[in-house]
Amino acid sequence: MDTRATRLQRQAALRSKYEAAAQGILEAISSEPKKFFSPADLANLGVHLLPFDPLSEEFIQSRKCLFQPLSTDFLAEFFIEDSELMDSDRKALQLLEPASPPDDLSSLLHAAREIFLLLETTYSHLKRKKPKAYLFELVDWEFIACDDDFHEANGFYPYKNHLGIPLWSYLDMMQHCTTKRGKTIIRPHLQLVMGNDAVVKESGLLMGELGPIVQGILARINQPCFKNTSLIPVQIFSFFGPLDGRILQARFYPSGQLVIRASGIYHFTSENQEYLASLFLRYRFSEPRVGDGYEFDVFDVAEESPAGFPDSGEKNPLGSLVLRPASTSSTGKENVAL
Repeated sequence: MDTRATRLQRQAALRSKYEAAAQGILEAISSEPKKFFSPADLANLGVHLLPFDPLSEEFIQSRKCLFQPLSTDFLAEFFIEDSELMDSDRKALQLLEPASPPDDLSSLLHAAREIFLLLETTYSHLKRKKPKAYLFELVDWEFIACDDDFHEANGFYPYKNHLGIPLWSYLDMMQHCTTKRGKTIIRPHLQLVMGNDAVVKESGLLMGELGPIVQGILARINQPCFKNTSLIPVQIFSFFGPLDGRILQARFYPSGQLVIRASGIYHFTSENQEYLASLFLRYRFSEPRVGDGYEFDVFDVAEESPAGFPDSGEKNPLGSLVLRPASTSSTGKENVAL
């Protein structure tokens, strides 16, 4: 069994390895930016991209999942009280093809913000009768305020006006905070909501997804309050055109490789928005997974390669995972009532 001293030494060594790897990735994508990073591009950067099914209980119960989603049974207790909605809320909940965007936004980035507004309006109004409470009152994810040292550690990945690179925008950033014996405990887990001025139809990552992931991890490494951990997971809710989104989970492995898991691409419509709102909500209000088993004792991701992305030239698996479940499905009805 490791002593505390050897454990801290091991964590410090891993943190140094991850910091060097993150800096290398950021330098590489800054010197040679791409509109879209294919699995081959990512492999050259030391990044392993894998698909994951956010509805798979096998995945949720495994050490691959670092953000344990809320259960559907728990969500089934919550509903939206129509009498509490303002006209602006009702408009946000009626997700149709977005209207003409303001002059300072493209249609694709505007669509991403429309999805975000739909989800935030849903999340802020869900409540239950017994015991009486709003959902957001029962979870511990908080907005990262301007005075948080995450910003001093350069947690933002800034957009640079590279010709042909889609614009990205931070729509929200959150960290998990609890209080124990009067002391605030902040987990290293990071959640980001990104809007991207792009349409994603294939496997791979946008620069507005990869950059914020790596920059966020690097910032966490440099925050003094996380000096005693090497486990820094990032979850991204990425929204883009035409009205699409997906979930990404990322972390460094002890090998020094950055592993990013991507869900399928979900297309939001007025027919399936209840289902998708509940799915994204489950992960938005997830419980961070912690412990030595997640930090050190991880499996070899190479074992997943046969079920992962195919070689160049074959059909993209993530492209075939675009899901458009109807709101009349039993899953959608079970998850949330709007």
